[in-house]
Amino acid sequence: MSFEKVCLENKNLKVTFLDYGARIYEIFVKDVDGVSENVLLSLDEDFIKQDTAQFGASVGRVAGRLSRLDYDFATLEDNTDHGINMHSGYDGWWNKTWAYEKGNNWIEFSLKDIYSGYKGQLDAKIRYELEDDKLIMTNFAKTDTDTFYNPTNHSYFNLSGDIKEKIDGHELQILADKFVETDKLNIPTGELKDVEGTPFDFNEPTLIKNSLEKLPNGIDNCLVINESIDNYTPTLILRDPNSRRTLSITTDRKAFVIFSTTGFNADFTLNDGKKMSSQLGIAIEPQELPDAPNHEGFGNIVLKSGTESVHKTIYEFGIY
Repeated sequence: MSFEKVCLENKNLKVTFLDYGARIYEIFVKDVDGVSENVLLSLDEDFIKQDTAQFGASVGRVAGRLSRLDYDFATLEDNTDHGINMHSGYDGWWNKTWAYEKGNNWIEFSLKDIYSGYKGQLDAKIRYELEDDKLIMTNFAKTDTDTFYNPTNHSYFNLSGDIKEKIDGHELQILADKFVETDKLNIPTGELKDVEGTPFDFNEPTLIKNSLEKLPNGIDNCLVINESIDNYTPTLILRDPNSRRTLSITTDRKAFVIFSTTGFNADFTLNDGKKMSSQLGIAIEPQELPDAPNHEGFGNIVLKSGTESVHKTIYEFGIY
């Protein structure tokens, strides 16, 4: 499987993408001293075709775990050996080559999705635009058959630049009042728990290592955005005290899945030869609640035939 690399650039940001998985591959952002460095974990090119951790990839039709395999809309692959479908299986979006068109400040990827065990054809488009210090991601989808639909982007961030440091020294703020309780296989139990008094309370800027001290297995959890927050207010802010870089995310999605990469040690390399290791990056996945079809009150992720879904997420970078 081959892939093509394309680039968008303005005076503030340089972003490279891959057609394989419609991936955000690199984001170059200036630090407080004006030095531009990559703030993503970017697989070295020899390893991209072997990626099963979705580095920077678009994930769909459904992101995360589904705890059953058989539905009216789909018969899904068990790609976990536990009767669970994860990130729509091996034939999900992340493992497909997308067509694309490119303009001066935008690129749009498209895929006719007939894969992953879902019925019918879903026409997916993902448009990325650069606007000043913002990367704007808009997901479009239409289907000819009712289907589940809950996509995300699976980028791993490290604002130190070129992964000079681990992310436990970053500060994280998320305007979320609930988190999704999960079992030992990280499947939702159906309960939404208050974050107050738990290591998942990031309503104030919190040093990530302070939460990790209470979570020996790390963070791999869904935090539900406070419903009172409008779609124009950043609901997640990540800061690096050394580079002084910030990432603010505004989204119309209902939740963020956060993965601290704790325990993620692997032989592949990233960012010109750095070996993957625990807490090297933080995955931030805007989406609806995971495993929603199997839990009352988790919301409806059915996309009806003949209707169009549009979701927007804005990644804004800065200095503080």
